Amino acid sequence: MLKRLFSFLLVGGFGAVVNLVCFSCAYYALGWPVNRLLAYAIAFVIATEVSILVNFMLNDRFTFRQLHDRVRAWQARCMRYHVTSVGGTLVTLGLSFSLLHVLHVPALFAQAMALVVATVFNFVAHHVFTYAAG
Repeated sequence: MLKRLFSFLLVGGFGAVVNLVCFSCAYYALGWPVNRLLAYAIAFVIATEVSILVNFMLNDRFTFRQLHDRVRAWQARCMRYHVTSVGGTLVTLGLSFSLLHVLHVPALFAQAMALVVATVFNFVAHHVFTYAAG
């Protein structure tokens, strides 16, 4: 379990960097021509989807490979990973949005802090649902 946690954190760290790069590029590219709230929403969606896909591919291949139940196809695992990640995304969105708009923390820092909290949620949820036997 400790090895799996380390792998999950390593993959998640890489996914967080991917998320932050995508978020930053999209947010600041959209910042001038679009209002801030819309730029934030678009950047959030883009960064979230790209990082979910990257995290799934790496976690499926390395972190959770021992938990595959040979019956469930790659596409089914990917779908379950996405469903599980919705909860983590909601945690990220709620915390990031609150930090940005309530506490006026800079957008990139708010996103980074929210990703750390969501990591704990995701690790547990992937064990319980995504890669659970059955």
